[in-house]
Amino acid sequence: MSAPATLDCYESAKAFCLDTYLKEYYPDLDKSTGKAPVNRFLLDKGISGNRLIDIGAGPCVYQFISACTKFNKIIATDIDKENQDAIQRWVNEDAGAFEWKSYMKYVCELEGHQNIVDRENKLRKAITDVAYCDITKQYPVGTSDSPRYDCVLTGFCIEAVANSRQQWAQYVKNASNLLNSGGWFVQISMPADYYGVGDKRLHCFKVDEKFLLKSLKDAGLVVEKTYHTKHTTTCNYMNYEFTMVMIARKI
Repeated sequence: MSAPATLDCYESAKAFCLDTYLKEYYPDLDKSTGKAPVNRFLLDKGISGNRLIDIGAGPCVYQFISACTKFNKIIATDIDKENQDAIQRWVNEDAGAFEWKSYMKYVCELEGHQNIVDRENKLRKAITDVAYCDITKQYPVGTSDSPRYDCVLTGFCIEAVANSRQQWAQYVKNASNLLNSGGWFVQISMPADYYGVGDKRLHCFKVDEKFLLKSLKDAGLVVEKTYHTKHTTTCNYMNYEFTMVMIARKI
């Protein structure tokens, strides 16, 4: 049987199924043999400030588990209302909210922090807003007059919306426009030709490591550290070859 056709970015947005995505990509770590998608860069003591914004957070909060100990305020944004609502349900402790407790446990163990409930409460308090964003705009959130942020985080977002290298570079620049001078820019990339959700192949745009670094430089960012993980095993839901975390600062 031939593989299903990969949908374009507009079709992908319509076909995205939140519940299936969370079930397939974020299984309970206590019942899974897979590794947590929690990047050790979040434990880096050098990254800190007052306000952090995540552009394209999806329905996830795992990326904030360590960040809430380094930033006083976290703003989670996404273009999709359903993803925004998923985060808000977790913040509100609503019935039916996705359970991130095994991820809390995993990160707290990495940190040597024992009180998981305390960390959950701290994170809920730190997430001060869940809002709309559009990375294709010059200012994905707010306007040119809006207050800037001490850290912009974007992970697995640009891959899903870019259709060309020119667009990719522009979207990096757009996100960086939200930064204070000297602020941190953290980009997590997993370039691939597609990613699967259920029986659908959704849009991804694939680039190489050299281009990733160039796009940051062209946006006026200085790369300070990178984490590169090469994937040698076959993954049935995404044909990616590497994951790369880039930590940069705005000049």
